[in-house]
Amino acid sequence: MQVEHTITELITGLDIVQTQLRVAAGEDLFADIKFPHQDQIEYQGAAIQCRITTEDPSNNFMPDTGTIGTYRSPGGFGVRLDVGNAYAGAVVSPFFDSLLVKASVHGVDFDAAIHKMLRVLHEFRITGVKTNLRFLENVLQSPVFDSGAAMTTFLDTTPELFNIKQQASASTQLLQYIGDITVNGFPGLDHHDQSIMLMTIIGHWRRRLRKPTVCHSCSSSKVLKP
Repeated sequence: MQVEHTITELITGLDIVQTQLRVAAGEDLFADIKFPHQDQIEYQGAAIQCRITTEDPSNNFMPDTGTIGTYRSPGGFGVRLDVGNAYAGAVVSPFFDSLLVKASVHGVDFDAAIHKMLRVLHEFRITGVKTNLRFLENVLQSPVFDSGAAMTTFLDTTPELFNIKQQASASTQLLQYIGDITVNGFPGLDHHDQSIMLMTIIGHWRRRLRKPTVCHSCSSSKVLKP
């Protein structure tokens, strides 16, 4: 089974994995399963798969290890996630595959699939270990990739793909800060003032987290609230 079987399944609507299992159980591919013949298979739209891993593009794709602190995944129409060992609290060791999840999307054409995948990558939130998320975003936004002209030497000849800007997680920073001041408090303040200060800070962060963000899956500059 090729790892990209999800792409074939998305553009044909055929479940290859289930079909293989049924054939192995003795069913006939055409008489029992009603699988179409090769010349009858139809293709619709375009699909893209991204392998989200703990590999660090800034360090020659060396796999990172550690404990996943936050794991939030995207979803929506035409989005498929094949999850490996990815959840909050999971320990990523150096003794197993660095793959966290395979994200696959389907769109009416290649451009639509690119925009949808960019939205999917943007909505992932993974902390505690390094990932290749931002690198994949750079790849999808490359004019060479978008034109379909990328060759096997694409990574070697496109150094700007490795200009990666790390995305800070405001929600994780907020939770860590609230946890710290809840346990340790604010030096020099009594209990009443401590409560007022805490509520003031929470209100400030709520306003920051409600800041509108651009929807990367839209062709226009439509703005959505997170």
